[in-house]
Amino acid sequence: KIHMQTGVTSDVSAHETFLDNLHYALEQIEIHNLILLIEPLNRRDILGYFLHSAEQAAAIISEIDDPKLQLMFDMLPHANHGG
Repeated sequence: KIHMQTGVTSDVSAHETFLDNLHYALEQIEIHNLILLIEPLNRRDILGYFLHSAEQAAAIISEIDDPKLQLMFDMLPHANHGG
Protein backbone atom coordinates (compact mmCIF):
# COMPACT_ATOMS: atom_id res chain seq x y z
CA LYS A 1 0.00 0.00 0.00
CA ILE A 2 1.16 3.51 -0.80
CA HIS A 3 -0.13 6.56 1.08
CA MET A 4 -0.40 9.51 -1.33
CA GLN A 5 -0.69 12.94 0.26
CA THR A 6 -2.04 16.07 -1.40
CA GLY A 7 -0.29 18.88 0.43
CA VAL A 8 -1.32 22.42 1.25
CA THR A 9 -2.71 24.56 -1.56
CA SER A 10 -5.39 27.07 -2.42
CA ASP A 11 -4.76 26.82 -6.18
CA VAL A 12 -7.99 26.59 -8.18
CA SER A 13 -6.48 23.87 -10.35
CA ALA A 14 -5.62 21.64 -7.36
CA HIS A 15 -8.52 19.24 -7.94
CA GLU A 16 -7.60 18.57 -11.57
CA THR A 17 -3.91 18.33 -10.72
CA PHE A 18 -4.64 15.81 -7.97
CA LEU A 19 -6.78 13.73 -10.35
CA ASP A 20 -3.99 13.77 -12.94
CA ASN A 21 -1.47 12.71 -10.28
CA LEU A 22 -3.74 9.90 -9.09
CA HIS A 23 -4.19 8.58 -12.64
CA TYR A 24 -0.42 8.66 -13.15
CA ALA A 25 0.28 6.92 -9.81
CA LEU A 26 -2.33 4.24 -10.54
CA GLU A 27 -0.69 3.54 -13.89
CA GLN A 28 2.71 3.20 -12.19
CA ILE A 29 1.53 0.72 -9.53
CA GLU A 30 -0.46 -1.43 -11.97
CA ILE A 31 2.20 -4.12 -12.40
CA HIS A 32 3.23 -4.15 -8.73
CA ASN A 33 -0.10 -5.28 -7.23
CA LEU A 34 -0.24 -2.27 -4.89
CA ILE A 35 -3.06 -0.18 -3.44
CA LEU A 36 -3.00 3.62 -3.46
CA LEU A 37 -4.42 5.25 -0.32
CA ILE A 38 -5.61 8.83 0.06
CA GLU A 39 -6.27 10.33 3.48
CA PRO A 40 -8.31 13.42 4.25
CA LEU A 41 -6.83 15.61 6.99
CA ASN A 42 -8.91 18.26 8.71
CA ARG A 43 -7.90 21.86 8.15
CA ARG A 44 -7.62 22.62 11.84
CA ASP A 45 -4.62 20.30 12.18
CA ILE A 46 -3.09 21.21 8.80
CA LEU A 47 -4.32 24.60 7.65
CA GLY A 48 -5.03 24.66 3.92
CA TYR A 49 -4.60 20.91 3.34
CA PHE A 50 -6.28 20.15 0.01
CA LEU A 51 -7.93 16.82 0.85
CA HIS A 52 -9.84 17.94 3.93
CA SER A 53 -12.94 15.77 4.32
CA ALA A 54 -14.09 12.18 4.00
CA GLU A 55 -16.83 13.36 1.63
CA GLN A 56 -14.28 15.02 -0.66
CA ALA A 57 -12.09 11.89 -0.63
CA ALA A 58 -15.08 9.64 -1.38
CA ALA A 59 -16.08 11.88 -4.30
CA ILE A 60 -12.56 11.71 -5.72
CA ILE A 61 -12.46 7.93 -5.31
CA SER A 62 -15.81 7.70 -7.13
CA GLU A 63 -14.58 10.03 -9.86
CA ILE A 64 -11.40 7.98 -10.43
CA ASP A 65 -13.38 4.70 -10.25
CA ASP A 66 -10.42 2.35 -9.79
CA PRO A 67 -10.46 -0.39 -7.13
CA LYS A 68 -6.75 0.20 -6.48
CA LEU A 69 -7.59 3.66 -5.06
CA GLN A 70 -8.87 3.46 -1.50
CA LEU A 71 -9.55 5.64 1.52
CA MET A 72 -7.24 5.79 4.54
CA PHE A 73 -9.17 7.27 7.44
CA ASP A 74 -7.99 8.18 10.93
CA MET A 75 -11.18 8.70 12.95
CA LEU A 76 -9.70 10.54 15.95
CA PRO A 77 -8.79 13.87 14.29
CA HIS A 78 -12.12 13.95 12.46
CA ALA A 79 -14.09 13.13 15.60
CA ASN A 80 -12.30 15.92 17.45
CA HIS A 81 -12.52 18.58 14.73
CA GLY A 82 -15.01 17.47 12.12
CA GLY A 83 -14.34 16.87 8.47
